[in-house]
Amino acid sequence: PLPVILVNFRAEVVSRQVKLDWQTSTELNTRHFVVERSRDGQNFEAVTQVAAKGNSTSLQLYNALDAQPFNGVSYYR
Repeated sequence: PLPVILVNFRAEVVSRQVKLDWQTSTELNTRHFVVERSRDGQNFEAVTQVAAKGNSTSLQLYNALDAQPFNGVSYYR
């Protein structure tokens, strides 16, 4: 089984920055999340790292901010 069950992932432009929100329903031995971005959906680079809850079977909410996003379309994971 996968160590994380991702329920939702959303990116929204807010004041020229990109606010990233995601939710998990299950985490098993998860230390952190690395948020990455890409101009083409193929080549990704790290934007930030967010500490995870570690072990959980309840809904967990996370967020991060891309303070210097690319111009135009960006892909996040």
